[in-house]
Amino acid sequence: MTIKTRTALWIVAVVSLLMLVLCSFIFLEFKQAEQKLFQQRLKEKAINTVKLLDEVKEVDSALLKLIDKNTIDQIRDEKVWILDSLNRIVYSSIDDLNWQPSTGLLDSIRQQQYLVFTIDQHDAIGLIYAFHGRDRLVISAGRDQEGLDALQALFKILLIGMLAIIILVAFSAYVIAKQVLKPLILLNKQVEAVNDEQLNTSVFIQETNTKDEIKELAISFNQMLVRLQEAFSQQKQFIQHASHELRTPLAALTNQIDLALQQDRSPQYYKDLLLSLQEDHDKLSKLLQQLLQLFKSGQAIQPGELEIIYLNEIMDDCMDQIAQVHPETKLVLNYSNFPEQEDDLEFKGNPSLLTTAILGLLENACKYGAGNPVLIDIGFDSKLLSISIQNKGTLIPEVDRGRLFTAFFRSSNTEGKRGFGLGLVLADKIIHLHQGQLSYQVKAGANCFVCILPK
Repeated sequence: MTIKTRTALWIVAVVSLLMLVLCSFIFLEFKQAEQKLFQQRLKEKAINTVKLLDEVKEVDSALLKLIDKNTIDQIRDEKVWILDSLNRIVYSSIDDLNWQPSTGLLDSIRQQQYLVFTIDQHDAIGLIYAFHGRDRLVISAGRDQEGLDALQALFKILLIGMLAIIILVAFSAYVIAKQVLKPLILLNKQVEAVNDEQLNTSVFIQETNTKDEIKELAISFNQMLVRLQEAFSQQKQFIQHASHELRTPLAALTNQIDLALQQDRSPQYYKDLLLSLQEDHDKLSKLLQQLLQLFKSGQAIQPGELEIIYLNEIMDDCMDQIAQVHPETKLVLNYSNFPEQEDDLEFKGNPSLLTTAILGLLENACKYGAGNPVLIDIGFDSKLLSISIQNKGTLIPEVDRGRLFTAFFRSSNTEGKRGFGLGLVLADKIIHLHQGQLSYQVKAGANCFVCILPK
């Protein structure tokens, strides 16, 4: 079932329920008012009859019956009984209602002084009327035919009116729902035309002064398409570069092995070959390791993987590892503001990933620092931690600075240096996973990578 049809049905259902409640309320209120009016009429008839019998001397039972015969309303089928204190009938009007009041009913009327009840589908009231020390029990009954006819007429009017309104509302709801959802239908047709080959296609957004939900949906969808386009482009570029970088060492390994197998070689040749193969193997292994780490860095960190980390401890550990790989490079650690307590350098993170990121930054500084000391500066405040790693190698050209964190990109100042162009990309992704920022700056004529981490 479409949203258009479902919306129209919901509107019809709600309106029908409200109309049913309203019509029921009107009908019941009218019925209750009609019943009260008829009961009042019966009461007046009872009182007038007993007054004529007891208070007007000229009127006796025979004359009262004659009056009653000439004034009785046959439509209402009215009937009046008057009983004395001993429950003897002293007067009974002329009609076709043959009924004798029971002793229990008479006792109830005397006890309550006024009672409403029914007699053979006739409405009736009973009351006690006192005159000169005598109590008369009067019962007046009748059929409210006029009221029943009015109720039936009202019921027909309400039923026809309710059905007419429901039909009108159903038609209006369908038309309105169709008109309201028309932009959504157009949006759906445009979305159907989008595929993985046309992610750069934008959904048309009607220019209006208002910003309704469908317009917001179209804007959000266009933004999602931009993100998907960027993701697909990065994925294709990554696959192309990764295939190229993996193909080169594999081709070198294959060529060397094929060349060695063509004829017998000297032991020294085979030794040199094995050393070369080992070097290519190490290069390939390192590339695969970085690609795996880059993949892992694209996944969100689970809460269970976060630990309390002290920045000075993780930095000391990374510096020890780099010192073993690059003993020729001096690492100088400074604090912008010296921590007075251990908690100043405390934050939550994944120690394994952060170690990989800092090692990558230090490795990059040592490799391209031209043998100059690498300056490491740590700063902190109540909310943030900062790490600044500075090397005095050749400055990165301005044209390359915007692509430093692109996979497999290598700046023109890296000629003659081995690498895959993944270290900075991996570090940047890991820092972003920790809600931080990594940026490149030039400070005092030197390359400087600044990492900001939240506590």
